Amino acid sequence: RLSPHTLNNYQRDLSRLQEYCDSAGIADWPALDSFAVRSYVAWRHRSGIGGRSLQRELSA
Repeated sequence: RLSPHTLNNYQRDLSRLQEYCDSAGIADWPALDSFAVRSYVAWRHRSGIGGRSLQRELSA
């Protein structure tokens, strides 16, 4: 069972991913291929996110 804090973080992380998908024209989760994930990682890296935070986002 996950703590409320962890669940809130995961929800925020997934919201960021949804924001990226919307801006990239990715309409549904099955369309999120490895190229899109790499692009998302680059997008988050450019925003200044640290490595550990990005790892947590990807685990969500």
